[in-house]
Amino acid sequence: MIGSSRDVTLRNFAWTLPVVALVWLAGPASGAADDAEQRGLALATRAAQLQELRSADSPPFRLHAHVKLLGLVVGTREGDYTLTFGSPEQWSERISFPGYEETNGVWEGKHWRKRSSVDRPYRFLEVMHLLDVGRHVRIPAASHVLKLSQRQTAGQQDLCIEAAPTRDVWERERENTAAIGELAQRKDIKYTLCFEGASGALREAEYALPLPRFVYEGSVPLGNKAFPERLRCFEGKDLVVDASVDLLSPIESFNAASVAPPAGATSWPVCDAASPPRLLAKSEADNTHAKANRVFGTVVFYAEVGIDGSLHDLTSVQARGAALVGGVQDAVANWRYAPAECRGTPVPFDIYLAYTFLP
Repeated sequence: MIGSSRDVTLRNFAWTLPVVALVWLAGPASGAADDAEQRGLALATRAAQLQELRSADSPPFRLHAHVKLLGLVVGTREGDYTLTFGSPEQWSERISFPGYEETNGVWEGKHWRKRSSVDRPYRFLEVMHLLDVGRHVRIPAASHVLKLSQRQTAGQQDLCIEAAPTRDVWERERENTAAIGELAQRKDIKYTLCFEGASGALREAEYALPLPRFVYEGSVPLGNKAFPERLRCFEGKDLVVDASVDLLSPIESFNAASVAPPAGATSWPVCDAASPPRLLAKSEADNTHAKANRVFGTVVFYAEVGIDGSLHDLTSVQARGAALVGGVQDAVANWRYAPAECRGTPVPFDIYLAYTFLP
């Protein structure tokens, strides 16, 4: 989430990028924390101005990308992503693959969604995060720029910032622990954003494992903006999503009804600062089989806390051994939360759950 004070800071430093790049290339950074913060914010602001398509200064447009999902049990699956944009208050996006389809968008102050199945596989969440380039350069209000650096990529100079924490909210649990912890951002998880020195475009968003890494190449113009032409998502060293843009074009006569929610869609208020959910009741995960085989460690899951206070889209993201996964899945399926709220109204909320089995 982005706080209003950080939004103002980003806008104030938007004009500084050319000076930042020039000073940076000319000599080493001063090392002062506030100086690094300002430079990092300026780089992120420039990338947002250039690549954030869902903004007030974008004309109505349509974006289409062909997407490949790799590393699946069933092999490679191919599908499509389409974003239709009228304004930040009127847009919709759609992902369509054999066996799964999802549309969501914003309409009249509400975020809406409709799926072809109850739960969304994690790979499709990665698709949405990959295609939403602006998500990575909207530095959360709680984040701080820790380090500035340079790197050479294909003969070009990139400028990189390291920051922490990410925008993601985590719940950390240990077996045999009755206390209920607070859901919050993890200060120990850093992320690195690298920008092309010449254009200021985001080239890579690398998050600490088990979170994915996003790589962007080329550009497709839209007015004064430029969106990546090829977009890739990696889990560790494995390429899992490969997308290519084949259409980015203004819409001369935008029809607002084209992005209205369809019948059967669920909706909730648009909110940039929802209060996070709170865990109310939990049960212990069964580790009998894992202990018998001396398998210990931490399992990480992604889930959405729904407006009903239960976990949806529960997916194992990282685990030391498969023996640990089943016990956690069975246990957390029955956990109950007070849902996230936006101005008193329950809203869905994404979390990561790290559950540790001790020897």
